[in-house]
Amino acid sequence: MAFNIAPFIPPVIFAATIAFLGYFYGILVGLFFLFVSGYAFFFLGLGKIRTPVSSVEVRPAKPGQGAPRRKAGWEHKELMREPFPGVATLYDVFQRGLRVNPDGKCYGYRPAPDADFKWLTYKEVDKRIKYHTAALISIGMEVQERLGFYTKNRIEWGILAEAANACNLVSVAIYDTLGEENRVFVVQQSKIKTILTSRQLLDNVCALASECPDLKYVILAGECEQVDRDKAEAAGLKLYTFEEFEELGSRSPHELRLPKSEDLAIIMYTSGTTSRPKGVMLSHGNVVGTVAGVLETVNFNETDRYLSYLPLAHILERAAECCVLVGGGATGFYQGDIRKLDADIKAVKPTIYCGVPKVFQRVMNTVVRKIHESPLYAQIMFNTAYCIKRKFIETGLPTGLLDKIIFNKVKEGLGGHVRLLVSGGAPLAGECHEFLRVCFGCPVRQGYGLTETSGGASILPAESVDPWEKAGCPMSSCEIKLVDSGNYSSRHNPPQGEICVSGPNVTLGYYEMQDKTDEVFITEENGERWFHTGDVGQWNPDGTLSIIGRTKDIFKLDGGEYIAPERLETKFAQCKLISNIFVYGDSKKSCLVAAVVPEFQAALAWAKANNVEVKDHFEPPNCPPSLCKNEDFKKQIQKDLDAMAAECKLQRYEYIARLHLDSQFWTPETGLVTSALKNKRPQLFENYEREINEMYASVKE
Repeated sequence: MAFNIAPFIPPVIFAATIAFLGYFYGILVGLFFLFVSGYAFFFLGLGKIRTPVSSVEVRPAKPGQGAPRRKAGWEHKELMREPFPGVATLYDVFQRGLRVNPDGKCYGYRPAPDADFKWLTYKEVDKRIKYHTAALISIGMEVQERLGFYTKNRIEWGILAEAANACNLVSVAIYDTLGEENRVFVVQQSKIKTILTSRQLLDNVCALASECPDLKYVILAGECEQVDRDKAEAAGLKLYTFEEFEELGSRSPHELRLPKSEDLAIIMYTSGTTSRPKGVMLSHGNVVGTVAGVLETVNFNETDRYLSYLPLAHILERAAECCVLVGGGATGFYQGDIRKLDADIKAVKPTIYCGVPKVFQRVMNTVVRKIHESPLYAQIMFNTAYCIKRKFIETGLPTGLLDKIIFNKVKEGLGGHVRLLVSGGAPLAGECHEFLRVCFGCPVRQGYGLTETSGGASILPAESVDPWEKAGCPMSSCEIKLVDSGNYSSRHNPPQGEICVSGPNVTLGYYEMQDKTDEVFITEENGERWFHTGDVGQWNPDGTLSIIGRTKDIFKLDGGEYIAPERLETKFAQCKLISNIFVYGDSKKSCLVAAVVPEFQAALAWAKANNVEVKDHFEPPNCPPSLCKNEDFKKQIQKDLDAMAAECKLQRYEYIARLHLDSQFWTPETGLVTSALKNKRPQLFENYEREINEMYASVKE
């Protein structure tokens, strides 16, 4: 008898229907809850890693001051003085690198323009240091006498500076941008006996001889011709080429006159805004104290490569190179031509890249411009990946896949191997910091320090997930407090005031300027010695420090509103059309004006997009003068400034009411910015005084 399946068909169909609907709606329900949980995790902050408090108060506050703070975990320890046991001087710094990586790369350079980099091992560099040490002693350089450095970054500087450390001499850097009067002052005051220089600057050195009786010897790096020897002889100076000086040392007995931690190592003249530079006296222990504080939170090792291009006459570069050396890493010296910096970066492939905010701002603007010039699909992909990765960083999730697919080409702009970006010299804008962190896929360690604190005072902790516009917490080698200043009070919420630093990294004072030393290096009644920086800071809820202005630069408008121009310049500099900006306010006026130098590539892109023909000749990074006179271009920059002010939630009185466009890019050679590219406010005002008066005359009060 045949089996009749008809009675089973309806229930089977019913069951299958129920199963299908359950499966289908189950997927929908699952997707719904996945979306809700993802939204809560990423956008409501439920998944955000909470940054622990990174600094703590260690003693009670005094009247008119905030309590001193130290790095969390260091409140009951002694402040760090040595990065490694037995490393107490700059001589020890190199010797430690030699011990950990004797056959590894130490110094690299291009023997000819655009040639391949040639690398010397630590052993090879050590041998040359010994020869130059012997040569310095053989020409009669006594302990603590002055050895001058008047040239761009180069391998000869590195070798001779280490030789100076080995025989307890004092290194003195001379800025080419100091001008003749201040150049004479530096050499006279510091009593420089021997100078390392190059052919391009030999005439300036020879011109010093008649007014600087202590100057006796010139060591010439690079090429030398008979005419150069004749110039030196006519000026009464004995000239050696670098190779001749090394040969002299190879034939002389080698002797070490090792320094002590408290011995003077460097006199570094500030490139500040005043007419007379001050010589900051840095002991070996001061610089090593900063190195100790940096290495306690940042790992430098023998696998690292570093490109030396920031001026070695600046403490940021000296301290950075010391960190590389003590870890046994490699330092490649750029060619001396900033226009060829990209080629040097690609050749060295640095793992650690150090810069000042204006350098990083240009990096960001270049990438942004290239993205805007890309096809629409590429822009959408980049912007989507950027937003996703930013959220991943905030929540501590891995981002390796996004880096490989989207951001690798961006990373190639700095050689493709950077694992750490270091920013110093001035506050880094939050937008720029975030952009670098997302696009380069590595930490951006912003720090704060001055020449008077041996380049270091605070640095961002590695675990910080929202580091934007923060200068970090006190290094383990110092402590920081805020002192009431003007409208800034340590009792406000958040606490604000003048930043003061105490610790082994705080320098000895200003050379032969006791009155200037006593003004800012204050020993209090309990014996604590504090350096008053002149910078205004703010403690954030997570224990980090933010830099919000300068005590001397803060001014009032006629309505009593306080203005911190450096803070505004940092924010306005994020506009893609701007290269340099100087914000000015008159205390008898109710608004601000600004002098602006447009970014030349962005300006040309605007001209092309708006069918504006550029016929006039200009030399990058200057901007075409005709564009600076174009009213539509000026209106576009004004519009961008207003948009940035709104985005940063500035007060209406902090907006720029009028602006003047200048085609001349500001470099240290123009005298308008320091070697760290900080604005020289008095010089900028003097340069633009007529335009400032005209701008204010056009404002209807």
